[in-house]
Amino acid sequence: MQQRWALLGFLTGRGPLEELREQFFRAGHAHAGVLSVLSLVYVLYLDRTEYSIAVQWLAGLLLVAVLIILAVDLL
Repeated sequence: MQQRWALLGFLTGRGPLEELREQFFRAGHAHAGVLSVLSLVYVLYLDRTEYSIAVQWLAGLLLVAVLIILAVDLL
């Protein structure tokens, strides 16, 4: 939660980011990029499996739920 306020303060011109927070923002964006690529690979291979449609949907929904939870936690 504090990271949101730090970013908001930086964007509104209230002050610079501390070096540690800036590194955390970079690391967070790097991890988000890796997770995005891995999720595309996940969906590609999930389509090639012989699981039933219901299991594929469940796996896809779980992937979306995990990505949303991670995004909310990282912001």
